[in-house]
Amino acid sequence: MPLIEGATVVTIYQTFGAWEETKGSFTIEAVGAEDALPTHPSTEHVIASLDEAAADVADVIGYWLETRGKREADLQANSMATEPQHIQVAALDTFFSHGRYEIDDDHVVVIDLVAPEDARYFGFTLYNAWAQAMDFMHRQISLNDAEAVPDTDGHHRLVIATRDPGVVNWLDASGHPNGTFNWRVTGPTAPAAPTVRLVPLAELDDVLPQGHPRATPARRAEQLRARRVNMAQRFSS
Repeated sequence: MPLIEGATVVTIYQTFGAWEETKGSFTIEAVGAEDALPTHPSTEHVIASLDEAAADVADVIGYWLETRGKREADLQANSMATEPQHIQVAALDTFFSHGRYEIDDDHVVVIDLVAPEDARYFGFTLYNAWAQAMDFMHRQISLNDAEAVPDTDGHHRLVIATRDPGVVNWLDASGHPNGTFNWRVTGPTAPAAPTVRLVPLAELDDVLPQGHPRATPARRAEQLRARRVNMAQRFSS
């Protein structure tokens, strides 16, 4: 894989669907200098590296406090804030759309989404009010195309709730009654923005189509077990 002249960083981005998928193995070699011993960094190099690290920290803090934190707080509750946008920060041909939810124990948010037929992947993930990732190892705070079960009309309907509503496509608010969410679609065709609807929990069955996939206690336990087991393996290997 030839590098662009002047490139200093190579990023390998892997997208997983099923939890049991395994990571690839990658190595970097200095061709022609395999036996060369590394040299000790100079004082000037160490100072420059520390200055660069300090500048990066300042940039990141400013981004999350000013750009992300305040922007997310200003979003309209229970809506998609943006149409899907092609943002080249991950895999090629990736579209993103995000929004904010605000619920209580007696209300849920129903997300109705349709991925293009040529999409290679889609994922929907919850974050807290500061756009921090929730506990994805022990709670179902995300669903992708390999996990979410579609209705007979081809739509995927996901339900954000503070407690288990008994549907397979539950997104666990994890003790955060308000937070943000992100929808990612990888493929050549731009997707339509999902619809977002706040409904009373007592009326959820009336909103969902007949035959919407349900989760028995055993099925829910298996969903969560798959997360725990495979996530532990993924981070230990």
